[in-house]
Amino acid sequence: MPLPQAAAEACGACLQESPRFQRTIAAFHYEAPINEMIAQLKFNARRHYTPLLAGELSAAVRRTYAPAELPSALVPVPLHPQKTRTRGFNQAYLLADSLSRELSIELRGHQVRRHRNTQAQTTLNAKQRKSNLRGAFSATGSFPEHLAIVDDVMTTGATANELAGALIKQGAIQVDVWCAARAYSI
Repeated sequence: MPLPQAAAEACGACLQESPRFQRTIAAFHYEAPINEMIAQLKFNARRHYTPLLAGELSAAVRRTYAPAELPSALVPVPLHPQKTRTRGFNQAYLLADSLSRELSIELRGHQVRRHRNTQAQTTLNAKQRKSNLRGAFSATGSFPEHLAIVDDVMTTGATANELAGALIKQGAIQVDVWCAARAYSI
C-alpha cells in the first residue's frame, strides 16, 4: 500500500504477512481515467495507450531508484497461451518491452510461463485470488539477483507474489513489482 516518503519500508499489510516481493512502484491509482485506458488497452487492443502508461511508470521508477539500484532484468507477468492467442498480445509484455528500452534493462519474458489458465482475478476476493494462482507460474533458467515484475494493474498482490516465488526458486533474491496502476480495494 502507498506510504509517505519518510515512512517505514513496509505497509501494515506487508508487516502482517510478508510478500515474496520487496517493493511496489505504481504510476497511477486505478481510477478514472486510467482504469478505462487500461481496459481499452487490454480488451480493445488500444495499444496507443502503452507509451503513456509506460512513460509514467518509467518516471515513477526514476524518482524511486538511484541508477545503481535499478534491477538487472524485467519480467512481464505472463498470460496463459490461450489468452494470448485470444487477445493477440500481452499488455504486461508491451509495458515491460517499452520500459526495457527506455531504462536500458534486460527483458526476460521468455523465461516465465503461466501454465494454468486461471479464472479472471477481477471476479474474486483476496483469499480466492491467492488460491486461484497457486502454482500457476513457472520460470526456467537462471535469473539475476534483482528483478522487477511488470504488470498493468496490481490489486491484492496475489499474482506478483506467486510469480515472485517462481523467480526466487530460479535464483532471484530481490523481486520488485512495477505496475501502471494500483487498485486499493476489491
